[in-house]
Amino acid sequence: MVRWAGSGSEGGRELVRGFHEEDAGALERAFAVYGEQLYDYGYALAGDPRAAEDIVHDTFVDALRRAPRMRAPVRLRAWLYGGVRRRALLRTRVRELAWLSGVPGLDEMSGLPIDEARVIVQGALDRISFADQELVLLTLRHGIVGGDLGAVLGEPPHRAAARAGRARRRAETAVAAQLRAHEGRCSGRGPVVVRADNRRPQDQEHARQCAECRKRARVGLPALVTAPAVPAPPDALRHRVMHTGTDPELAGYRADIVAKGGHLTAEGFPRQPDTPSGMGRRWVIAGSGMAVTLASAVVATLVLGPQLGEPPLAWPSGEQPVRSPVEAQAELPGPGGQGPGQGGPAQGVTPSASPTAPDTGHASDDNDPDVPQVTSTDSPEPSDPDAPGEQGDTDGGAPVAAPSPAPEAAPADQPQVTVPETAEQAPVVARLTVGAAEVAIGLGRTSEIPLAAENGPVPFTAVAADDDIQLAQESGVVNPGEPFVLEVTLPAALIRLPGSTEVTIVSGSDGTAHQVEVSWGLSLL
Repeated sequence: MVRWAGSGSEGGRELVRGFHEEDAGALERAFAVYGEQLYDYGYALAGDPRAAEDIVHDTFVDALRRAPRMRAPVRLRAWLYGGVRRRALLRTRVRELAWLSGVPGLDEMSGLPIDEARVIVQGALDRISFADQELVLLTLRHGIVGGDLGAVLGEPPHRAAARAGRARRRAETAVAAQLRAHEGRCSGRGPVVVRADNRRPQDQEHARQCAECRKRARVGLPALVTAPAVPAPPDALRHRVMHTGTDPELAGYRADIVAKGGHLTAEGFPRQPDTPSGMGRRWVIAGSGMAVTLASAVVATLVLGPQLGEPPLAWPSGEQPVRSPVEAQAELPGPGGQGPGQGGPAQGVTPSASPTAPDTGHASDDNDPDVPQVTSTDSPEPSDPDAPGEQGDTDGGAPVAAPSPAPEAAPADQPQVTVPETAEQAPVVARLTVGAAEVAIGLGRTSEIPLAAENGPVPFTAVAADDDIQLAQESGVVNPGEPFVLEVTLPAALIRLPGSTEVTIVSGSDGTAHQVEVSWGLSLL
């Protein structure tokens, strides 16, 4: 008993092809096929003839531009119904179906008086929700079912079919309740007798004998929904649609109409305002997952505490000893310093005698400035002439040192080092000073370690104990009198638990290592 059961579906592909080719004849044929039913649907949702005209006009203009984007061009009818539904829901807030006043012909289809039939229809629809009313209107009056129903509502087909089935059952129950209410006001009915046990009196005998009650009982839901007359769209609407869709000077106006049509679904149908998008559902799922992760991290932090372990790499905490040039010179053999063992064999050779002077083997006089001091690695300088290992020379009478075995023989071409008799003043060594032993990283995810130089420029190198932090620079030069800071950055992370690490800064002038502890708290994003 539906009025437009899939009418025009066969020619949808040809009409969409004409829309794509900007054929004015295709737009006129589409209005002739779908104009009446779209106007009826828009009038039922908006409840105002002028509003229904604007909705149908904008829908056809939008379809001329965007209907060719559908994956299945044969479903042009569902696309047009979806466009009317979106614009009607956004235009009006009245959630009640409207019928053409007068409803001529309702008495012919149902055999009931017009006024009584109108009361039954309105009373039955008032007992169900607006969503159920719309589903009953689409399925029973306009014949939209299956995948087309899901495309119009913006839902999967199985969900739309299940909703339509439940809506029809509730509507049939509402119609039956409304008919029973009218049976109670039947003129041929006698006084109602209420029994002592408060049970409802039996009405079957009266329903079988009363002609009016039998006539009402034969009226079903499909007859009531399809009986109202179809409001005819005005002729000016067709001319308005053709003028807007084909006039080149109205290209900007057509673009505004298309922009108000909203986005399209993945299949190319208009997106409905009362149906959440798939992206919104994805954001809800992602947000729920983030909330669960955050709650788990907070619980883990409270259970484990802020100390989550020590860094695996440990640097020496004390400063390394530094030998000054004076101490290094004092350790060298010669007149200016002490050897590694006094009276023992010297480690270096410092000959300064003339190469032409003969080697007599006699000891030299320390007080004679003309006689150079010679130290040989082959024979140590004797300190006592009567010491064992020495023997006198029978010819010269001068004592000659007996050779003693040496652990290592110096090569003949070994360079000779001359040590000055007096040590020079030690030069001033530049030093690096670290201004903080501990720094904390706050909400800005950065912190600074102040550095300063004394007695001259100092090169340095910086190394982090692990990858939890990043250094702005791993080497550089600190000039005296100029402020210098080493920036420490905490990399961005979704959830970061509290922790700490160490940064080792090594001075390039004296090799001193400085440790700075870097700590941070719980951070999100």
